[in-house]
Amino acid sequence: NVAPTVTIPVLAWGITNKWTAAIAVPIVKYSLNVDAGVRQTNTKLVQDFADKLALDGLYADRDEFIRKFGAPLDSKLAEYGYKPLANENATKLGDILLVNKYKTWEDAHNTLTLTNEVALPTGTPLDPDKVVDIAGGDGQTDLGLAVSHDYTFAKYFVFSSTAKYTVQLPDEVTRRIPEQRKSSVSEDKDTHVQRDLGDIALVQTGLDMNYYGYSIGGNYALGYKGGDTYTGTAYEGERYDWLGKDSIQNMHAVMGKVGYDTLTLFKQGKFPVPLALSLTHIRILGGKNFVSDPMTTVDFNMYF
Repeated sequence: NVAPTVTIPVLAWGITNKWTAAIAVPIVKYSLNVDAGVRQTNTKLVQDFADKLALDGLYADRDEFIRKFGAPLDSKLAEYGYKPLANENATKLGDILLVNKYKTWEDAHNTLTLTNEVALPTGTPLDPDKVVDIAGGDGQTDLGLAVSHDYTFAKYFVFSSTAKYTVQLPDEVTRRIPEQRKSSVSEDKDTHVQRDLGDIALVQTGLDMNYYGYSIGGNYALGYKGGDTYTGTAYEGERYDWLGKDSIQNMHAVMGKVGYDTLTLFKQGKFPVPLALSLTHIRILGGKNFVSDPMTTVDFNMYF
């Protein structure tokens, strides 16, 4: 049972009236609860078998039987060299994101913006010696480019559309190499696996209304991620292919958002600080190999 929470402080600078630079620093906090014991329905049968091994003088076999039968998962993981399963509470740094936004064109109703992003491999990657681990990041560099168009009409309404493409650069990682397609648990480890995660494409469109600080909006998004590829020379090529199984993803989702800001009041001299607070809810409508759990985020912005 895993319960993660991600907090992302963002600091943005208006370099000029058209150019904004920002840095986002994800912080992943999670709790991992483990309960992997065995509930025996016939303890007498188990005890009789253990006693028989002892009567036959097979004390080492008896101890091994009791240990493996009482905690088969822990025994197997120890045999393969994994770290023991245990409850865990931890906080990890995620992949830091550097963003530049540049307003390339603007008139009375239209705004065209270019955005480029660089995701740095600062997050704590997956530990190959843990059968269950929560990574802070994926351990490699991403380059993203987006084009956004905003159309303002009826004074309070904005219709927005965005197209974005992210390239995930190849790298080298340490991975357990599966012994079979249906299980990632393996005693074989390769410290020089060549990895290339699939690129990501995203398009989205939405409508927002802001009336003197009160805002409400909706958004639709369609996303696709290519398959991951892993290669190496220590084991058979097919086993590396199993690392990238089921990694092609697609999804379409809707987002609803409500918020309030004091920007209008601040400009009128009626509020001392420009602030903004919003609540966003995202629901996945469908897709493939994608986490379908709904997600709710709270954003708090302060301008200075």
